This record gives sequence, C-alpha cells and structure tokens, in this order.
Amino acid sequence: MSWFNKKSYKLDNLHFHRQYSCSDPYSKRIKFKKENITEILNFFRKEISQSGGISIESKFNNVNYAVFDLDELDNLKLFRRLYTAVPYALFKTSSNHYWGIVDQPFDDIKSIFFEPNWKVCNDQNYINFSREYNKLFIRGIYEDESRKPIIYHINGIFSKNFQLFINKLCIYYNKEGLELSVLRYKDPGMLIKFNRKRKLRQLEEYNSKD
Repeated sequence: MSWFNKKSYKLDNLHFHRQYSCSDPYSKRIKFKKENITEILNFFRKEISQSGGISIESKFNNVNYAVFDLDELDNLKLFRRLYTAVPYALFKTSSNHYWGIVDQPFDDIKSIFFEPNWKVCNDQNYINFSREYNKLFIRGIYEDESRKPIIYHINGIFSKNFQLFINKLCIYYNKEGLELSVLRYKDPGMLIKFNRKRKLRQLEEYNSKD
C-alpha cells in the first residue's frame, strides 16, 4: 500500500510532500501527501496552528540523485574522499550537520539503496527511513537561521539537469521555504528577514511597472 498520493511529475519543478502524523488502533507513523508548492503555501497560510513538516524529493526531471545525511565528521570526511572525482553539492544544515547530493543520475531509486557508498557513508536512520518510504527526501523547512540549508561546497562541474535542481533548491530555501519556516516555527528573527525580503520584492515589482 502506497502512502503517497499519485500526481504527475512536471518538468523543471521540485516535488514536495507535506508531512503529518497518523495514528490508528494498531500503529502510529508519519504519512506524506504529495502537493505542489501553491497548495502547501495555502494550507500553511490558512491554518492557525501548523504541525508536521515539508519534504522535497531528490528527484528532478525523472532523475534520482543520491542524498547523504552526514551527521558525523567521519562520514563527512569519507564522503569527500569517495567523491573526490565526482561532482556534488554539499549543504551545511546546522553547525555540525551536512547533506551531500551527488551528480550521478539513477533511473531506479532502489539502485541507490543498494549502492555500497550510500549504505556505508550514510546515517543509518536516514537509510532505514528512505527504504521504508521508498523516497529520498530533503528537509524543506528550518526552525531558525542556523538550521537553514546553505551551499557549503561545490565539487566539480555539474550536469545541466543537476545544476538546475540545485539552483531550484537554493531559490526555494530563500523564498517559499523561508515563508513556510516562519509560519511553522514563528521565529522572530526569520519573520523580520521575511518581511524585509517581501518589501524588497514589492519595491522591485512597483519599479518594474514604471
């Protein structure tokens, strides 16, 4: 039984899943609902109290990319040694936590799950979670500025599709991801930053009409 509603994949778009908890007499687990960014924004704007999270698939234009959850220094060092000659994007997601996303295309996500580098170098909880849901997810919101995913290091020259994927991720974290994070966690510092960015966009829109 799939826990994901089936919606078509549109080209050049990130693919989002809204996370929520579901309980029944026999189990309690996380569920995900696949939604576009407009649906997610509308939901968060209307709800008085938000819970759950937003996850982004590491799949772009029907290509799967391996994600490495690097929460140990040894794993980070090993990842960088393993992929010295391979293009990748390394995101810093807190003071001592990183994600590696490798520019190697996979048509079948299960091929990633059995790839030796992915199995050895990754956080075991992320491995178990990914296999259970048959998805490679990236966190879509952040509690405060210290948890915002930012590019830490770029290795090599990216393929066209991977470059577009990484660009879209960065734009999202600075735009829709910021608004969703403010609505979810209500951090005052992020709210000030969000209002500043919104005023700048309004000014740009106003000036473009002249």
